[in-house]
Amino acid sequence: MPAAAGRVYGRTMGLDAFWVALLVKMAATVSVVLLAAVAAERGGPFWGGLSVGVPLASGPGYVLLALDHDAQFIADSALNSVAGTSAANLFLLAIVRLAPRRAALPTLAIAVTVWFVAAAAVRQVAWTTPTAVLANAATLALGWWLTRDAVGVPVGARAARRWLDLPLRAIAVAALVGGVVTASTTLGPGLTGIVVVFPITLLSMAAIVHARLGGPVAAATMAHGLRAMPGFSAAILTLHLLAPSGVVRALICGLAASLAYVFAMMAWRRYRAAPASASSQRRNSATLPSSASASRLTHQ
Repeated sequence: MPAAAGRVYGRTMGLDAFWVALLVKMAATVSVVLLAAVAAERGGPFWGGLSVGVPLASGPGYVLLALDHDAQFIADSALNSVAGTSAANLFLLAIVRLAPRRAALPTLAIAVTVWFVAAAAVRQVAWTTPTAVLANAATLALGWWLTRDAVGVPVGARAARRWLDLPLRAIAVAALVGGVVTASTTLGPGLTGIVVVFPITLLSMAAIVHARLGGPVAAATMAHGLRAMPGFSAAILTLHLLAPSGVVRALICGLAASLAYVFAMMAWRRYRAAPASASSQRRNSATLPSSASASRLTHQ
């Protein structure tokens, strides 16, 4: 194959790979957002927020990057993503504090502004692995402390759903993902790690839950999502640490790390619920004899 033809073929294959990866990322984001909204609606905010711990949207973004860049580029981008996740933590915090008192549009507008300001600050720092992890942990601790009163909100009445609601929202989410990912290709490599963790999934999920279930439930879902964020951070940190020795293995191990954290959250929730259930059963059994005695006295 002539050199010129080879270059054209390479560019064509790269373009095809880009669009395939973009479509996968869009489909993954739409699936996660809609499933999380349904989970919050049917099972409560805990199950809606749980999906935040798995990088089902950012993961395909890194697959896309891996098609065109070497392992060191992926590792460096992932380091910036670990630091950039701090901005996502603050984004979630803003939604939790604002959603119960404001409409969806101003809530999300302010939260996105918070993300851009935090991301701009992240961009100014030359990160190392310890400093990126420390920044991530500090924003998580702050977020957990300031949202500790938001996790126990039950799901109330649902807004009436028209049959076009979910398809239209899916199209809107897909358009948003496509626009952001396409625009990110024009940015330099220094911004790649931050842009790839732009909270598209969180933004879309918050909009849908707010519209369907109201601000308090959206806040509770995002508060649980904030508690699931260590799973996402673990995936990106694993990718950063293992990418130099193999990007494919690093991606698989990162996904496994996030899933391990999510399953641990589920196990902890079940463990904490068990004593409460046992106590309730004891109280119920203690009232049975007295009820039976009262019934006998009544018959006598």
